[in-house]
Amino acid sequence: MGSFRGRGEERQIRRLSEAVATGAKPGEFVDLSSPGGLTSSGAIRRIMSEIGITEAEMIEEISVRAAMREFLSEMSKRHGEGFLGPEWIVMANDFLAKHLSSGVTSYDEIMGAFRLRFSRFGGEE
Repeated sequence: MGSFRGRGEERQIRRLSEAVATGAKPGEFVDLSSPGGLTSSGAIRRIMSEIGITEAEMIEEISVRAAMREFLSEMSKRHGEGFLGPEWIVMANDFLAKHLSSGVTSYDEIMGAFRLRFSRFGGEE
């Protein structure tokens, strides 16, 4: 991950250039961005096993988290950078955890509820 500032820009931009995890053998690394790379990581498989989710459920959860961050990013463009702060990330994580633990797993349901909650807390959608 790297940070850079474009010419004439005040904001720093962060860009993820690669994501790797350690493999099963010492000195081995697994490209997480390759097809099947995410679940070939021992750490990811261990996490999936400990919390009892399938690969499809994990990918769906990652997709919802990404959509929540994208939504907050769009709102920060309209209402200020405060929506990129840690308190909003914590709120988004807690919101998702509560919905998943209550049995709601639909991407559309979770994002609809998040947008509604967001409109009550800090912005309009």
